[in-house]
Amino acid sequence: MKGHLDAFLSGLCAALGGLMAKLGLTDFSFQNLDLTESLVRLLCLVIMVLLNISMFTFFARALTTCKSGVEASLINTATNLVMTGLLGHVIFSEVLDLSWWLATLFITVGGYFVMSSEDANLHPINDKIS
Repeated sequence: MKGHLDAFLSGLCAALGGLMAKLGLTDFSFQNLDLTESLVRLLCLVIMVLLNISMFTFFARALTTCKSGVEASLINTATNLVMTGLLGHVIFSEVLDLSWWLATLFITVGGYFVMSSEDANLHPINDKIS
């Protein structure tokens, strides 16, 4: 279970890191850039680097504590996908239409099936012989 939490936190850090990059680099130009805006953008980029370092740390831990690397990768990817979409919607008013939600659902359910299939292969059912 700790591996699942690490994989989730890794995906969350990745989504937040992407958000910080977008905030720090969107509409960037060297003309008319005042000191306050420059410092805020620099702070966003520093936070992005720290979040990426945290993401790699959590992901490396998840790889060692999850049942498989596939499990860690799928949880990380699903978390990153959902959180990136939600953050984009809340902060930038990006539209999340039905096709986005369906695609997210298919990716998440597909990941669950892959993890379930892999888990079944790791622990075969023992048939009882009477």
